[in-house]
Amino acid sequence: MPDKSDKYPWMQFYVADWLRDTAPCAPATRGVWIDALCAMHARNRCGHLRGTYDQLARELHCSRLEVEFAVAELESMDIADVKLETDAAGNVIVTLINRRMKREFNERESIRLRVNNHRRNGDSNANVTPTVTPVRESSNSDVTAYNQNQNQNQRGEREKSESNPPHSFGSEKPLSASERITREKELVRVEQALSNLKSWVDGGNKLTDAERAKRASLKERRIEILEILGMKA
Repeated sequence: MPDKSDKYPWMQFYVADWLRDTAPCAPATRGVWIDALCAMHARNRCGHLRGTYDQLARELHCSRLEVEFAVAELESMDIADVKLETDAAGNVIVTLINRRMKREFNERESIRLRVNNHRRNGDSNANVTPTVTPVRESSNSDVTAYNQNQNQNQRGEREKSESNPPHSFGSEKPLSASERITREKELVRVEQALSNLKSWVDGGNKLTDAERAKRASLKERRIEILEILGMKA
């Protein structure tokens, strides 16, 4: 598989999660695991690493014994998902999986396939995205003030659209190819940002008022982009 690390030279690193999850591990295991995460990131952020113990040892710059110990410890501490298989020659094939990276990879692939499917279908109004139900946020003063500002912005956008309507699906002047690609790329960014917030919450963390407001704004923007592209929200 081609190395795409140049395209993504950095990765999100959840420091608190790392310190908490790997605290019981031996220093050697932590070293093997961080190298494995970097290798997964370099492979298009796929979230898994596969090979024999000898192959993994060469890739992770350590001995076979260190890999075997690290794999066993990562599995026993439930830090990584580990799959062990045996090939036709009797070699043990190890698959190390980082759950968060693998989930985010699957979500990106799902978005890519939906966008490609929409392109192939042209301007059909097929339901190619899952139904999104806007989340009701808490009624504290910060979020209330944010919602009031959002309502004012939306009224301003409606007034502008009456004088200069956007080139959305169903309008007299449809989106150009370049405009559609720009919107599709924005959709990918918005859905990735929502995915990152979801991963943060799934990890047992709480969102601040500002982050909850950002999530609500991202969901609204996602619906707007889907409407512009003529895709059902």
